[in-house]
Order: sequence, then structure tokens, then C-alpha cells
Amino acid sequence: MFLYFGKKRDEGQSAYLFFSIESRSNIPTVRKSTDNINPRIKLKKGTPIFSIFLKPNLITLLKGTKPTPVLQKTFDSFFDRLALSIYPLFLLVLFQMIICLTLLNQKHRKDVEGLRISLKYSKLSVLVFISIVFHSKKRYNISKTDIFDLGGTMEQLKLNQYFDYSLEPRRAILFQDVKSNYASIECVQRNLNPLTTSLCVMSRADHSKGLTLASSPTFKKVFGMKNVSRASDLPFLIETRKFNYPQWYRTHTDIHGQRTEPTLQYVAFIESWAKRTWIVPPQMQLYVDYKIEVTDILTNYTSIDEIHSYSIDESFLDITESLNFFYPEIKNRYEQMNRIALDLQREIRDKLGLYVTVGMGDNPLLAKLAMDNYAKHNDNMRALIRYEDVPNKLWTIPKMTDFWGIGKRTEKRLNKLGITSIKELANADPLLLKQKLGTIGLQHFFHANGIDESNVREKYVPKSTSFSNSQILPRDYHKQREIELVIKEMAENLAIRLRKGGKLASNLSLYAGAASTSEYSSVKVSRNIEATQNTKELQDLAI
Repeated sequence: MFLYFGKKRDEGQSAYLFFSIESRSNIPTVRKSTDNINPRIKLKKGTPIFSIFLKPNLITLLKGTKPTPVLQKTFDSFFDRLALSIYPLFLLVLFQMIICLTLLNQKHRKDVEGLRISLKYSKLSVLVFISIVFHSKKRYNISKTDIFDLGGTMEQLKLNQYFDYSLEPRRAILFQDVKSNYASIECVQRNLNPLTTSLCVMSRADHSKGLTLASSPTFKKVFGMKNVSRASDLPFLIETRKFNYPQWYRTHTDIHGQRTEPTLQYVAFIESWAKRTWIVPPQMQLYVDYKIEVTDILTNYTSIDEIHSYSIDESFLDITESLNFFYPEIKNRYEQMNRIALDLQREIRDKLGLYVTVGMGDNPLLAKLAMDNYAKHNDNMRALIRYEDVPNKLWTIPKMTDFWGIGKRTEKRLNKLGITSIKELANADPLLLKQKLGTIGLQHFFHANGIDESNVREKYVPKSTSFSNSQILPRDYHKQREIELVIKEMAENLAIRLRKGGKLASNLSLYAGAASTSEYSSVKVSRNIEATQNTKELQDLAI
């Protein structure tokens, strides 16, 4: 039996509690309790229900909690109208039940043969529930359909035991990403096709110790490289464009020192593509200029207030109010979204020569996941995830680290809780997640269920700001004087940024990565300092 207590959602603050009663050794116990945003009361399995209801401060504990979509779906259709009257009645009936059952239990001890208890707790609970509903039927004009439609809603509850998506905001959100942004811009500047050209943007294009910042789709496919990697990890040598045998042997030598030699065909394949590969230095100002031009095009489809720049090559767009403006003849909102996404792709390609991937969803999270996990692999570079697609498209994501916000460390922590997939995360106990992972655990729980109530219009303002600076050195540094010089230069750069931004530094962190050939490990230190923006003070503290 499920019960919901609280005021109507449109009456402001309210108190609510959702639980079920089941008969277990003739003692009603709490089976499941969920208050996802602000759990003022924690009900664990096996907690006697009487001890909860007889607490005089129950309402005080729960009052002020804003109702959320969690578990309200099944009974909101009629319990919102009953809540104000049935709570006192239920307490009265429950109190009478306790007295009667206590008397029956005492009588049962005296004369076991003469007294038979024919009514179990479970049956009595159902009768109390039905009597309460029909008691309030006339007053609140509840139809039989409202009462006996519980079977259908219970089936829906089985599909998602926590959320009613009809109560969630359903917006038309696009998430656009310029495919291989830096590399594509460099291709356009050279009149090359961004999709078929092998090009790499490297921090030091004239030196073997460079860092790969971006690469074209063809470069990634041919050489099997990611965006951020070192030049020494490439399968060919930068200077000669010959096969990189040292790198090959580093990854193809077993613990016994036995090497696996590359085939002649593979060596010829790598060297052939290496000769055709462009390696160019970054031009950050050029990339910023292109970002401004892309944003100008986005404003043709929605207002600037409904565009959120997620990064230099990614943006969220809320086009809910634009759907009927562009395609009033189309009645299906998702078809409207798809048409607008197609128009956006074509305009950016025609005007700037860049290819754009677009994820579409009912909220920003779904749009982001659609782009990351589906649009990138589709020929049309578009994909859609609706609330209805959560079980089929979110819960089936093969790797947990492919889900937004879940990295390797978070995956390990979830694995320790027995959660090895997004589906298991979506159906986990939210109270356990909060207990073990804190608020971020609840966030992952909501996201796994496709819930994201963030608004593109509401701009995020970070609580604190940090400045950082990093360098990839052109060679290995062994002398202390040289190392200190590099650290002082970086500290001076940070001090200038602090003064320019009107900030003071209260914490200083330093990380030094060891060379790939060094026997020493990397060093990372962090310390709180007196708030300052003075160059000399920061340099002395860093050293």
C-alpha cells in the first residue's frame, strides 16, 4: 500500500512522505523510502512503521521540503485532493488498529483455541486504505476511474520506479559540437576537406617534443590517436616521417623481453600516411574568431539568452520557442527539432566550411548524451534522446565512463557498491548513493534516469576561480637552476593574470611531470598561502 501526504504542489511549501507497508511477521515495516533532494528522514528496511507515525515532530521534520517528481506519479491524480483530510483520519484508524490488535494478542495468549484472528495485517491495511478513499470520494469528487486506474499506473511504475517524466520540463534542446574544431579550422584555412585530410595541430610543430592539441577524423582513424597526446607517442617520427620503432617496441614487448615485430605492410601504411599528414602549430586567436562566427549563426535560430557556450567548440541551444516559428506546418516537435538541426548544420558548413554534430533532447543532459554517444557515429551527425528513450538509449551505454560526469575514479567507487552499468545506477537506492558518494551520488542517480532540470537561460557563475599555467618543455631539464627559472616564469605569468583580474591567490599548487625516460615519479604539492598577487612572493613560495 502506497501513501502520499502533502499539500497541492501549487500551494507552495509542503510536507511529504512516500512509503509502503507490508506484512512481515505481523509487524508492518517500511520497505522503501525516498526523499531525493533533501532527505530529512531516513527510513531503513525493517523500521517499524508505528515508531515513525507516533513521533510528534514528524511534520516538523518533513515540512519545508519541496515536492519533487520522485514517486509522485502513481497517486498524484487523486491524492493531492485527499492529502489535507485523510492524514488525521489515517492516524486515528492506525491508532485504533494498534489498540485492537494489542487486545486481540493478549486474548490470544489466554485462550488460543477459542479465538481465531481471521484478519491479517495486509488485508486490514487494504480495507483501511479503501475506506479512506471512499470516505473522501464525495467531498473531493473522485471517480471510480481515479481509484481503480491504479493497475495501469502500477505497470508504468514498474518501468521506472522513481520518476514521472510528465512532471519534468520537456524543452527542445540542441547541443552542437564542431567536429575536430581546431583541426577543421586549419583545414579550411588551407582549402582542405576537414573530413578526409590527415592533419594534426601540435604545440611545437617543428619539434618532436610537442603536444597534440587536436587532430582531424582521418588522422585519428589512421594513426589511432586521441586529441591530447605527445608527439613521441605517434607511430611515426616527426622529423623524418619514418616508422617510430622505439614507440612500437614500448607497447609490443612482453615481460620476458620478447618483441613483436610490425609487419612490412603496416610500416608501409604508416609511412605513406605520415608523408601526407599536415602538422601545424595552433592559432588560438583564429579559433576564437571562428567561435564568434559560429555563435552569430546560432542566433539565427534562437535568442542569445537561450544559447550557452559550453566550450570553444560546443554550445547548448534552447529552441523551444522557435519550433513553430520555423516549421509551423509540422505538428511533431521532434521532427521540427530535426529540421532546425539540419538547417543549422548546412548553414555552418556553407558559410564557414565546418561540419557540426548535433545532439537533440528534452533537456540539456539528454542532448549532450545524444551527441556524445550517438550523433558522432551517425552518418547524418544528428541524434535524439527523449524521456521515453531512457531505457533503450541511456541504460544501454556500454561503458560507464562514456556517460557524462562519470570518470574512472567514480566508476571504481560505483563498482565497489555493486553498480557496473548505467541501468544498475538508475535503479540503485538513492539513499545509499548519497550516503556513500554524497550529493554527487544523487546527481549521478538522477542523470542515469535522464533527469536534468537545469535551464539554459540560467548562466552558471562559479563560486571560486582558479588560474593555472602549464608548459611542455622542449627537452629534459636536469639542472636545478633551469627548473627554477621555468617555475619563476610561470609564477610571474600567474601573478600578472591575478592583478589583471583583481584577484588574490590563497592556495598554490605545483605539479612537475617526470620525463618518460626518468626513473623518478611525478611530483605534486599544494599549500594554503597568505592571500597575495605579488610576483616575488609567488615565485618564492613556488620554489
